[in-house]
Amino acid sequence: MTLSDQLKNAGIKFYHANFLLPDGSRTAFTENGVDSEPWRQFCCLDQIDYKNKSVLDVGCWDGAWAFQAERLGATRVVGLDDASRRMWDINDNSAWEALHKAYNSKAMYVHGQVQNLPFDAQSFDIVLCLGLLYHLTDPLTGLNECFRVAKEYVVVETHADNSASPTLTLLAPREANPHDPTNVYRLSSGWVKKVAQMNGFELVRENCYLGHRYSYHFVRKTSVTNLHPASVK
Repeated sequence: MTLSDQLKNAGIKFYHANFLLPDGSRTAFTENGVDSEPWRQFCCLDQIDYKNKSVLDVGCWDGAWAFQAERLGATRVVGLDDASRRMWDINDNSAWEALHKAYNSKAMYVHGQVQNLPFDAQSFDIVLCLGLLYHLTDPLTGLNECFRVAKEYVVVETHADNSASPTLTLLAPREANPHDPTNVYRLSSGWVKKVAQMNGFELVRENCYLGHRYSYHFVRKTSVTNLHPASVK
């Protein structure tokens, strides 16, 4: 029996379906889960140099990308999430714990929220913020926090449009996704890039997937910040 079958029989539900497991099998598809394979390629997560780096995966859910970073050479990996605020009946850490055991991982799970990350400035070489910002009522504070704790590199993936104007579009429940009433804003590319610039980061890679999902890779250019006063901790 494959590890995937064992986990499925144990009732473990993964948000990141089709994720490669140590025995070569892949996590099973569950209702409303996402296929991790095209998402991994679209976000160019394999093209990041994780070797001997520290990595924070914000909004990690089952930890798929945190464990991938560890497998690709990261020496300190932390996943942060608040399982109690999830939906789709995936509201515990059983999937994280199952993958943690399967990979014999040393990664750490921290319960918390992106708007108030419990870490010092520039605590992590790399910060991943994937599929999170559009769920927040205050995405500015959330994204500022990601940049604050990043020393070198930040990857952002989000619902977005291609407008250069730095705007947020308010979404009605289920407007962006009929299966998900928790989406709050669609961000513009201009908004994401401006927040990055104010935090001293520069865009080095941008991809579009399905016409409305964007991934951005940013590198730190300066430690000087120019944040909106309302968002400074």
